Amino acid sequence: PGESFSGGMHTHMNQEEVFYILEGTATFETPNGDHEVGADEAVRFAPGEYQEGRNESDDQVRALAMGAPREMGETRAKVPCGECGADYHVTEVDETGVTLTCPDCGSVVEP
Repeated sequence: PGESFSGGMHTHMNQEEVFYILEGTATFETPNGDHEVGADEAVRFAPGEYQEGRNESDDQVRALAMGAPREMGETRAKVPCGECGADYHVTEVDETGVTLTCPDCGSVVEP
């Protein structure tokens, strides 16, 4: 309860994602509103579609998340840049954690 699949609204520019809900009900936030997906249901997001999946219920949610192709390519977080106003940051993940970099001005946000 209260957890997110990813930690924030994001998209993969070269990878589609499919979430199959095994148990419970997951809520997926998109730019077009929230969508609930229940047990034995699936939802698909094409490359470039922003979404965040989370558990807004008091019950457990178990899900199978699949992405194709395996290499996700550039991932964008829908976090506006406070320096230049760009509407997203490029997400970089390495052994030290997650870094968000503005593609326009290069400012870095560490979540």
